[in-house]
Amino acid sequence: MPALNDNERGILKAYWEKVGAVAYGLTEKVTYAMHDFGPWWWLPTVPALVAMCKAAGFEVVDQELMWNNNALTLLLK
Repeated sequence: MPALNDNERGILKAYWEKVGAVAYGLTEKVTYAMHDFGPWWWLPTVPALVAMCKAAGFEVVDQELMWNNNALTLLLK
């Protein structure tokens, strides 16, 4: 997430280190290049992701948080 400041990154790093995870771009700074960028690090909230799916014409059939409530799986129709 390019907009994180050092304090915010430190908070996320402390949280993710508890589960033994390193997430480059989230817990560690990386240099972003527009030609080589993974947009999946924008991390939309659950309501935002559900709203995006509905706006794209999908019906949300079911949803479940997993991975210690850090990931969401949606069943779409």
